Amino acid sequence: MTKKAAALLLAASLAVSVCAMPVFATGTSLPGSKGSGPSMTEVKYVVTEAYEWTVPALIDFGKDAGVNEKREVNTTLDKDGTNTPSTGTDGTAPKVIVTKNVISGKFLKITLEPAGGSTDFSVKNDEGVELKYTVTLTDTTIGSDVKTLNRKIGTTGTEKTILAVPAGTNTAEAKLKFELSTATTGTSEKAGTYTGNVQFTASIAT
Repeated sequence: MTKKAAALLLAASLAVSVCAMPVFATGTSLPGSKGSGPSMTEVKYVVTEAYEWTVPALIDFGKDAGVNEKREVNTTLDKDGTNTPSTGTDGTAPKVIVTKNVISGKFLKITLEPAGGSTDFSVKNDEGVELKYTVTLTDTTIGSDVKTLNRKIGTTGTEKTILAVPAGTNTAEAKLKFELSTATTGTSEKAGTYTGNVQFTASIAT
């Protein structure tokens, strides 16, 4: 056999060998061949869970109301609204507002309760003198559903819930009324700066 013929035979042999090699998957492809059965392709889409909400930073009952008086603050302002203290007229503060609700559970639940494990809504001065107040959930707007409730907020169980925003509804708001009762004994109030806190909590309910 001449060198030229041998070279041609080798080239033909290599060509057959290359053509006979199976093709394997590379990168983002899956292999398939006769008799291998069906191949599965994953289909994917992601929605990132996130929610955003705001609450009033301050409830200001004002000052010097006198004995056996009431002071009221209503949360009726938008989130950037400016608080006004309660004086001879009712004070104002921002509403509880949900501006984003992208969740995997059934509801975004927001609750309100006295801070520090207390069983009463109250404020105290430096000497421990206590004045109590109530909180009433007056109105809610969840999506386009507006309700007038006028329900007193309790300190246990479902009594604490002010909003339950279902998944798929992006916005909601709650209006609250805070009402302080001043001293009920004596002929004058006891001086001091009375302070306290309430606690708002958001969680995803399944």
